[in-house]
Amino acid sequence: MVRDASLALRQLLFDAAKSVSDVDFGIDNQATHISLNTPNDDVGDDALLSVYLYHIGPDASLRNQPQLPVGTTGLIKPPLALRLSYLITPLLGSEALSQMLLGRVMQSLHDQPLITLLGGQPLGDSLGGGSPAIRIWMEPLALEELTRIWHALGTDYRLSLAYQLRVVLIDSALPQRAADRVVASHLSLETKEA
Repeated sequence: MVRDASLALRQLLFDAAKSVSDVDFGIDNQATHISLNTPNDDVGDDALLSVYLYHIGPDASLRNQPQLPVGTTGLIKPPLALRLSYLITPLLGSEALSQMLLGRVMQSLHDQPLITLLGGQPLGDSLGGGSPAIRIWMEPLALEELTRIWHALGTDYRLSLAYQLRVVLIDSALPQRAADRVVASHLSLETKEA
């Protein structure tokens, strides 16, 4: 699911870069020109954009869900709800072209802030009551936070954007457990004469 979310984000960015009619960013091969590797010197000579997953964290709003009903006789563990944080970095030789590409990325993700397909399949509703779409949010990181990320990557700072995918749900692999549930209740009243 995490890899599929990364590939879906890469597809959105590829489509965005290809749809600009007046600028050619040179991105015409999704697999080689948009790398999922770190944006350092080892990213590869053909990479023109890095979409690097630098942090995975739990989504606090869906963290303590109760077990979920399956039919009338079963319960399953709720899915693991995650937020995926990405660093999007242009790797073009020209700073002006890099800024134009970042502008196109922001414009595209602002216009289309949802991922509804993973691996060519609709997301559906998972088992945990989540949305049938993954939201794409610009993550406002301070320069100090970005500097720490770049320092951890072991390379010089480059102009980049931080985006977060919320909520990526990973269903539990545990089988459902049997648990009888109340499916109907009846109330009976009597009148008592005084």
